[in-house]
Amino acid sequence: MSCLPMSNSQVTPETLSEYLAHLPMTAEQRAELAGCTSFTELHERLSSSTFDAPTDAAQASVGRRLTLNTAEELQDAEMLVLDASGRVCLKATPPIRRTRVVPEPWR
Repeated sequence: MSCLPMSNSQVTPETLSEYLAHLPMTAEQRAELAGCTSFTELHERLSSSTFDAPTDAAQASVGRRLTLNTAEELQDAEMLVLDASGRVCLKATPPIRRTRVVPEPWR
């Protein structure tokens, strides 16, 4: 399994098309994004926003990438949530329930 570079300095059409091939999209959706020349542009188009930093574009497209093919299933299962910064993410852990370490009578 090869790792795809996230740096735009080494982007080739092959790496972008390979990345697109792994996204759960229809052929029509893939064709719309096939003209992208960088990962930043690809993520900007997925998120429908523009950014100065490539990492901002990638972060902004997470919600869209998560819901490309499974939006209804993830929403029905209540698996998509907003993190503390208001970004879409997968609910990967149960909620934290804090308990006291000291037994009740000792308080």
